[in-house]
Amino acid sequence: MNCLDNYIGLKGYCSEVTPESGLYINDLSGIDLKLLANISNPDQPSYKEVWESLYTKSVNQLQSDVLIRSQKFFKTNILLANSITGFYEDPFETETSSNHLKGTTIEVDYNTSKYISIFLNHVQLYLSSAVNGNIYIYNLMNGQLLDTIAFTGSIGNNIININKNYKTYGQETKIFVCYDGNIGNSIKTDNVGLTEIAETRGAKITVGSTVLKDNLTLDGDSYGLIANFNLKCDISEFICTSKDLFKMAFYYLIGANIQFERLTSNRLNKYTLTKTQEEIKDLHDEYKEYYEKQLDVILDNLNPNSDQICFSCNKARSYKYLNP
Repeated sequence: MNCLDNYIGLKGYCSEVTPESGLYINDLSGIDLKLLANISNPDQPSYKEVWESLYTKSVNQLQSDVLIRSQKFFKTNILLANSITGFYEDPFETETSSNHLKGTTIEVDYNTSKYISIFLNHVQLYLSSAVNGNIYIYNLMNGQLLDTIAFTGSIGNNIININKNYKTYGQETKIFVCYDGNIGNSIKTDNVGLTEIAETRGAKITVGSTVLKDNLTLDGDSYGLIANFNLKCDISEFICTSKDLFKMAFYYLIGANIQFERLTSNRLNKYTLTKTQEEIKDLHDEYKEYYEKQLDVILDNLNPNSDQICFSCNKARSYKYLNP
């Protein structure tokens, strides 16, 4: 969830930048650089690795907790579709090598949900010889090359993992998943076509051309490449579009996780023992309680635009308020 990168700061961090939130974790009682350095371990040898690990853990936990707690207010469709873009023809028919980028498009219209993401799991590519190559993913709206995934190919059907997420932000989104047809022969593949949310089309374009939607040759043949993808509702986009509201909850969550790490650390020194186990636990419980109260208030009062695709009203809401 990139929108929270460096959102909460750490004073004294080697590459310190002013955090967007204006909050520094070491303004919380019981947290400083020396503490982070002294709860490190061989896998996290410095305060930098400890901080980055706990920060990532907190981002993932916030995402998970928001998803779970939002269920009492909204019916959340997490997975809208799991689909493939095509299948091998029967009987096999050779797709001969050519000077083209060849593959399939995955297209989502603009009038769907702003929370939809295209998650590309893997592609299948049948090869007639053992060759190495790349899978390319392009944004067809502006021609940008989004990702290049190298693979070592073998004769026959190759499964090439992608594991990449492409957000739509509620905009018309078209990606082109392809390979360089110069690497050799493949097997022709028929295109599946439509899901309820997305359309897929076989496509090719001459290598070296500007890869835009209007420049592609589109037909029912995806030229030996089959993409497996999910259409999902991305809770991270829900958080990112309201992140200012989540900042105090996120702040206290990081604080609680640091105290928990301190509580369970097997390193005994004057920094980890400046407080008793009971005092450390009290700090952890205090920060965790603040986090949970903040999260409850936010979700009790926050109303995402119901689009009947990702979020729809589940029950009447009751509003809560925090005292200053």
